[in-house]
Amino acid sequence: GVKGGQGKEGKEWREGSIRCTFEDKILMSDIVFLRAWTKVDIPKFFNPVTTLLQSRDTQWQGMRTVGEL
Repeated sequence: GVKGGQGKEGKEWREGSIRCTFEDKILMSDIVFLRAWTKVDIPKFFNPVTTLLQSRDTQWQGMRTVGEL
C-alpha cells in the first residue's frame, strides 16, 4: 500500500478541509482511509418501561441486583 500523512489545516480553508501527502502517486482505484476526530451530537434517548401484563394497582419492580440476592 501507499503510505501517507496529513498536514496542517490552512487558515483560509473551509472547515473540514485538510492537505495530505503520499509517498507515491495515488490512483482513482486506490482506497484512502483518513482517521480523523469530529464532534458527534448524541440525541437523548427515552425508553419508558411500560407493561400491560400486571394490574394498574401493582407497582412495577425491576430485576434484583446481585447485592440484593
